[in-house]
Amino acid sequence: EKSQLNQQPNIFTQLRFYLSSLSGPNIYCCAKCKTQIANAEEVISKSFHGSEGRAYLLASVVNICIGPEESKEFNTGVYVVCDVQCLVCLTVVGWRYMVSVKELEKYKEGKYILEMTKITKMSCI
Repeated sequence: EKSQLNQQPNIFTQLRFYLSSLSGPNIYCCAKCKTQIANAEEVISKSFHGSEGRAYLLASVVNICIGPEESKEFNTGVYVVCDVQCLVCLTVVGWRYMVSVKELEKYKEGKYILEMTKITKMSCI
């Protein structure tokens, strides 16, 4: 019995992930490990605020993992959101809007918030 348990592979040794590589003059990266997260061209608005200050609304991001859905109340209303973590170091860099209760805020659904204290901008010129 014991030898059979030792023969079963650990699930974590079987995991593989592939990082996406972005191109363009300005890339946002995780401030902790420098993994590429988003192309600056994906920024929709720079007028948002996160829990630690300035934040940007983006159409898409890469090299992230999404946490479980949870309901949160913000200044603009109640939303169902998921934390967004860097795929490499697992630092929470923002969140994703899943559902908006207010009709006026529906444009945020499926979009991402990146907190400026958690990311850094790299120029690739």
